[in-house]
Amino acid sequence: MAEKLIPFSVNIADPTADARYTVFQVPAGLGQVQVVTAHAEVGTTHAESDTNYIKLELQDGGADGTGTTSVGAEVSNLATGSKGAWTQAQPKEFTISERLLDEGDRLMLKYDENGTVAPLNIRVFGWLVVGKR
Repeated sequence: MAEKLIPFSVNIADPTADARYTVFQVPAGLGQVQVVTAHAEVGTTHAESDTNYIKLELQDGGADGTGTTSVGAEVSNLATGSKGAWTQAQPKEFTISERLLDEGDRLMLKYDENGTVAPLNIRVFGWLVVGKR
């Protein structure tokens, strides 16, 4: 039997500083899903910086959206660790660590901004697979 892949994509226009957003909620009756891959891109270019940066992390928010277990390592333009600049409309790939989401759980995006940044839009997209791999 072929795997059932589910695409997800969300655009967050003019995000609020230091906020969390629901990217996907596992529907009732679907069972568990696994995050296969995830990417993020921003609508403007931002140089590598430890002062002015945008940092994103995927989290398992649980059913109520308050959980903070990391699903994907952060992507950012921090100079520390040489994360690289954000280039407009050029995706950065999350390294997925905790793949499994239970029925009803929310895949959350933690958005952290520091200094003077204006991403315009943030788009997060990727693929989920139904069940365990």
